[in-house]
Amino acid sequence: MTFALRAVFSLMVMSMVVLHAFDVYGENGRDCVTGDLSADCAGVRKLIEEFCAAEFHGGERWGIRQTTVKYTKRREAEERKLDPEFEGKVISPRSTPVYIIESYRIGRIVVKGDSATVTVTYKNVGKAEGRNYLTRRIVSRCRTEEVDYSLVFQEQRWWILDPPVARVSAEAMQSNLEAIAGKMGKDWLDRSGLSDVQKEGYRKLQTDIEAIKRLNECIDP
Repeated sequence: MTFALRAVFSLMVMSMVVLHAFDVYGENGRDCVTGDLSADCAGVRKLIEEFCAAEFHGGERWGIRQTTVKYTKRREAEERKLDPEFEGKVISPRSTPVYIIESYRIGRIVVKGDSATVTVTYKNVGKAEGRNYLTRRIVSRCRTEEVDYSLVFQEQRWWILDPPVARVSAEAMQSNLEAIAGKMGKDWLDRSGLSDVQKEGYRKLQTDIEAIKRLNECIDP
């Protein structure tokens, strides 16, 4: 093969590689499909699956934001205004604003360099509004919505960036509140020496449990 022909052949191969890369990644990033075992797609999928499952099922896993989340400076400042101790990375069933959901489905995953976006579809049945356990409200919110999660690759791993309001299952919320009530005991209101606030807190706990039970009657239009 002459030098000229080899040069032409090399250019053709390079063009094919570039076109293939553009076809796979595109200008908007790599669209990960189910079963994609590439390192970037697999890493993003693993993190979002663990994150969504932990917040959905609750309990000890409600602290997952401590090890999987990064906040931008602006978001962290906003969080600290609402929560001076910055405890928002751990979900509290009595004081953290959350959406209460029936189910969720992880959808499209797009990876572009050191960033990624994941779309998750949630079936909401309610919402816990407010951070004060004495005044928060459990309200019905029947609708299906898509939520986009942003991820970044830093320190040799993927992180969820500025996560949205937590989505927790109705079952997890109810069981955790019932566990708190169980520790207090059925005779709580009969105990001597309790303050009015302590008594009101127990009554509010029972009210919230009953409100969550009624969310099961929610029918998504």
